[in-house]
Amino acid sequence: MTYNDGLDQYRLTPKELYAEFEAKGADVVFAFQTRNPTHAGHAFLMNTGRERLMARGYKNPVCVGGGGEMHIRMHLNMVYVQPRTNP
Repeated sequence: MTYNDGLDQYRLTPKELYAEFEAKGADVVFAFQTRNPTHAGHAFLMNTGRERLMARGYKNPVCVGGGGEMHIRMHLNMVYVQPRTNP
């Protein structure tokens, strides 16, 4: 399904998600979602989640999700994040 809202490239099917996780070498995937923009407290929770999974024996936990979509338009987040994550 496409919405032609500039975000279609970020919408993945389950099969595409599995391929992304496999490409990242994930042995477990965990999610974090908040209505608010991500801040240091959220980063702490995401890092702690990863550390706890690693303490349980997982080698490469991958976090998906984030925040701000409810209060800040997602495409503005993507415009902000994309240049920093895709040099």
